[in-house]
Amino acid sequence: MTDRALSLTTEEVRAVLSRSKSRHTIPVKVWRNGKKVPVPPQAQEITPQEWMSPTENRPALGGYPRNCALLRWDGHSIGIPSPLGKPGDRVWVREAWMPGTCISSTDKSREGERSAAYKQRDGHLKVSWRSGATMPRWASRITLEIITVKVLRVQEISEWEANCHGDPKQGLIASEYTHTDWFQAHWNTKHPKQGWDQNPFCWSYEWKVRS
Repeated sequence: MTDRALSLTTEEVRAVLSRSKSRHTIPVKVWRNGKKVPVPPQAQEITPQEWMSPTENRPALGGYPRNCALLRWDGHSIGIPSPLGKPGDRVWVREAWMPGTCISSTDKSREGERSAAYKQRDGHLKVSWRSGATMPRWASRITLEIITVKVLRVQEISEWEANCHGDPKQGLIASEYTHTDWFQAHWNTKHPKQGWDQNPFCWSYEWKVRS
């Protein structure tokens, strides 16, 4: 079991804590020249059988790499590992925060301990909130356990799955509104360079809250 960090927005943290967000979807990216770049739109998914079978242009690629996106483009086949791990692995959440020290407490033994405030919970405080990217492990208050991982194109996300991404109108049924509409707008806001219309490959995770 491995622990990995994941930065979430204040709105996403609120949805996780209210249990309206149990899925998280991000673009599949690959390392190129020292940085992560999106997989090109022309990429095609290949099956484990294709991966392990030789072709006229190459030998068999060896054993099936589990928890990988198996893709092919420009004549190359590549297995891209899941960035958040596999089922059973844990993810600790980074969020907007501010470090501090306990100066008063009903438990006097805790005075002087390091502590943290969180924008989602303590947004009334007039402080300069730090980015979640700066949050250390000790300050994280949310741990998630991955249940399922799958690779698909973003437009293959179902209405039910879209609803599980934290739609603030969760549960609403109306002919003029769908959860997929909300998810499409949410996706385009978070990933403008891999927009909905490009239909990129993505990782889709289902999780449960551990703490």
